[in-house]
Amino acid sequence: MLAAALLTALCLSPPQEAPAPTPAGAASTAAKGNRLTYLDGMSPYDVGRSFPKLTTPQWIGEEGVDAVVILAIDDLRDNTPKYEGYLRPILDHLKKIEGRAPVSIMTNRVDPESPQVADWLAEGISMEVHTLDHPCPLLAGGDFEKAARTYHDGVDLLRRIPGNTPVAFRMPCCDSMNSPSPRFYREIFEERSGEQHFLTIDSSVCVVLTPDDPDLPRGLVVDPDGTPRFRKYLPSEGFVNWVEDYPYPYLINRLCWEFPCMVPSDWEAQNHHGENNPKTIEDWKRALDATVIKQGVFTMVFHPHGWIEPEQVVEFIDYASKTYGNRVRFLNFREAQERLDANLLGGQPVRDRFGRDNGVRLIDLDNDGYLDVLLGDGGPRVTRIWKPAGRRWELRPMPTSLIMHEGAEHPTAVRFAVLDPDGSPAMIGGEGPVKHCWIFDGNRWVLQDARLRGLPVDVDGLRFRDLDGDGICEAILTNRDRGLTDTSGAYRWAPSDSSWEKLPFLLPAGAWTSGFQGLDSGLRFLDLDGDGLVNDLFFSDDERFGAFVFTGLDSGWSRPLRAGRADAPDAFRPVVRRFGEENGFFAKGGVLYWQNEDTGDLPNQVDRLPIEALHESPDN
Repeated sequence: MLAAALLTALCLSPPQEAPAPTPAGAASTAAKGNRLTYLDGMSPYDVGRSFPKLTTPQWIGEEGVDAVVILAIDDLRDNTPKYEGYLRPILDHLKKIEGRAPVSIMTNRVDPESPQVADWLAEGISMEVHTLDHPCPLLAGGDFEKAARTYHDGVDLLRRIPGNTPVAFRMPCCDSMNSPSPRFYREIFEERSGEQHFLTIDSSVCVVLTPDDPDLPRGLVVDPDGTPRFRKYLPSEGFVNWVEDYPYPYLINRLCWEFPCMVPSDWEAQNHHGENNPKTIEDWKRALDATVIKQGVFTMVFHPHGWIEPEQVVEFIDYASKTYGNRVRFLNFREAQERLDANLLGGQPVRDRFGRDNGVRLIDLDNDGYLDVLLGDGGPRVTRIWKPAGRRWELRPMPTSLIMHEGAEHPTAVRFAVLDPDGSPAMIGGEGPVKHCWIFDGNRWVLQDARLRGLPVDVDGLRFRDLDGDGICEAILTNRDRGLTDTSGAYRWAPSDSSWEKLPFLLPAGAWTSGFQGLDSGLRFLDLDGDGLVNDLFFSDDERFGAFVFTGLDSGWSRPLRAGRADAPDAFRPVVRRFGEENGFFAKGGVLYWQNEDTGDLPNQVDRLPIEALHESPDN
C-alpha cells in the first residue's frame, strides 16, 4: 500500500500496456542518413536516448513482463562464508518470489569444487567473471599481456566449476574510475582464453537516467530541490564511463552484449552520501519505476563491504514484487543470455561455437524506434521485425549471408546505407563474387541492383556516410591493400543519371577506409567543426595522423586542422596500433579519449584531447 501511495504521489501509475514509442523529435536529415553507420563498428558509448531501443518484451519470452532486474554482486575472492552470510536473506526472499534465487556473483577467485558454490548453483545463482586479481584499472602499467591474462584465466577458472557456464564479465572499479576501454572489448573480450573459452555479456558501462528523457515523469529523475536525481552519483567530473537514458542491452562491436549497470551502484551511493543511506534505496526504487516505464533492465552493482545492508536489498526486491508483481522478472546473467538467444535471436547467438561473428545484426528497419534483427548465418536466414503494438515478431526472408565464410575471422559481407530520402535501409554486398543491393521497403528486402550502377563495390573498403546532410549517404572507398587506384575516392548518387558519380577529390594522405588485410585503418568519422554533421575525418596510426574538416562535395576534406607523420611532436596518440589493434580511442561530449595500458597513470585513467584544441595552433 505504501508503494502504491508513493507512486501516486510521484504522478506515476504503473502502465498496464506497452507504452507507445515516444517520438524523439524531428531528427536532422543528417542523423537519418547516418543512422546505420554504427553497424561498421560500435564503441561502448554510442547509445543514448535517440538510439533505437531493445525493450524487455522483445526478448523476455513471457507475456506481461515489462522489465528485468539483475542483481550482480561483485568481488568474491575465496571468501564464500562472507558472501553466504550476506546473501542468505536476499536469496531466501527471492526464492519466495521467484521460486529460485537468481543472483550473479562476479568472482575473482574461488575453489571450483567448493560445496558452497555447488549449493548456490542449485539455488539459481550464476558464477560470473571479475578477473583473477581485481586490477584497477585493468589496463595499466604498459602491460597488456598481464591484463589479458587476469581476464582469460578468470574465464577458465569459472568454467572449471561443475555445472557452471559463465557468460558475463564486470570490469573491476567500473563504477568509480574509467576502467573500461574499447581496447579491452576488441582485443581481450573478443578473444578466446587459453582453454578456448569466451564470454558473451559485459556489464561495465554505467547508465544514468536524466530529466532530459521525455519518457520519464520529472518526479522520478529530479530531486525535490530540482537537481537531477541520478547524475549526482557520478564520482567525478572526469568520469566518462556512462551512457544516458539507455537501460537496454546493446551490442558492442557485434560480439559483446552490454548490460549497462544502473547508477548508483552501492559504492557510488556511499561515496556520495555515506554507507547504508536510506536515500540509496529510495533512488533505486525510482530507477526501477523508470526502468519499468522504459521497459528496460535494471542491472544492480552491489558488494558485501558495508556500503548497503542485505536487508536494504531485500527492501528493494520487496518493492519490485509488491508494486509490479509479474511485470518485473528477476534473472541472473546466464538466464538473460539464454532468453536473448532463444526469444530475440531464434536460437542463433551473436558468437558461434568458436567465438566468431555469427552473422547477427540489430537494426531498426522500419525506423519506428525499436531494433529489429537480421539473422544471416548461424541457422535459417531470417529478418525479424518487431511489432510493438502487438508485442510480437514478424518474420521475413533474409536474402544474403552477412559474413564471409572464408578464413578464420568471418569478416563482414555487407555494408549498410541510407540511399533514399525516406530513410529505408539498403544492404550492399553479399558473400559471392557478384555483389548486390537490397533495399528494405517497409515489409521485405527488394533486390535493386540498378542502385549499384557506377559504384565499385569493395566491401572491405566501402563506407557509407551522409557527407552533405541531405539524408542520403555518399560512398567512400580507399583500400590500403590496393593502394590509390582509379576507383579510390568518394561517390554520390545522381538521380538524373540513375548512377553513382565520382566526386572530384580524394581522401587526405594517410586516410584509408580499410587497412592492410581488411584490418582497422584507424580512420574515424567525427564532427570536428560543430556543424552537427559527422562527416569530418580523424585518423592516426604508426605512420601518419590527421584531422580534416569536410568543406563540401566539390572540395572534400580540404580544411586540415592538424596532420603529419606519426613521429611529429604534435602527433595524436594512435587510434590503432600495428596490425590494426584497437588502441582504446573513443569520442564523447566534444572530447577525444584514449584508455589503454599506457594511460592508467594519467588523471582519470584517460588521455583526453578536446576537439576545440584541434582548432588551436599546437605551439600555443
